[in-house]
Amino acid sequence: MKLISIIILAVVCFFSGFVSAAEPQDPTGKIETFLRGVIAGGVNESFDKIVAGSPLEKNVEAITSLKKQAVSEIVICGMPLDYEFVKSGVFGPSITEMFYVLKCQLRPLVWKFTFYKPLDTWVLIDISLGQRVGDENLLRNPTAY
Repeated sequence: MKLISIIILAVVCFFSGFVSAAEPQDPTGKIETFLRGVIAGGVNESFDKIVAGSPLEKNVEAITSLKKQAVSEIVICGMPLDYEFVKSGVFGPSITEMFYVLKCQLRPLVWKFTFYKPLDTWVLIDISLGQRVGDENLLRNPTAY
């Protein structure tokens, strides 16, 4: 009986680890899961996952437009190869921006993710992307962590 209890406990712990790993709650985990999905060719699915539960989820038109823009930019930039963290900034204890580069075959694609923490959980409130690495609107110089 003890052996069965131990096996059940091990299985539950094993699968609960998959659930938490599959759906990260921190901004870095959410972004990196998103970018890995984009690299794997799942732009639409990646957007659907990262906006799930956020105010952006309700703005279907804007998300559809972002999905189309991302696909269009990837066609121009070439196949995504990898991603890298660029910088992050904080605007008080409840707002953070994180910048990543999607390394593509021909050109980099810069992404900016803005998260807000009204209480206990970080919520995605904005995503923007572009090819212009020095774009003032995309890469403002927030206070670094």
